[in-house]
Amino acid sequence: MPAFNIDGAAFALAWAALAIVASAFGGWYAGIALLAALILVVMPTSALVISRSGDLARERQIRWALFAAAVVVTWLATRYG
Repeated sequence: MPAFNIDGAAFALAWAALAIVASAFGGWYAGIALLAALILVVMPTSALVISRSGDLARERQIRWALFAAAVVVTWLATRYG
C-alpha cells in the first residue's frame, strides 16, 4: 500500500474549502463550477503531466497553480459577479 500523501490530502481539503466558501458567497452554482473544474481540468491535467513526464514535483506545481487561479477567479466572480 502506498504511503499517505499529505500534499494530496491538503490539496483536496483546500479545494473543498474553496468550494464551500464559493457556494456560501456566490451561490450553489459557484460550488458546482469548482467541482466541474476539479473533475474536468485539474484531474486530467495532473494525470497528463504524470503520464508524460513522471515528474511528481512538476505535477504538484501545476496542481497548486491551478488552485491559485481558481481562488482568484472565485474571488473575482463573487466580488464582481
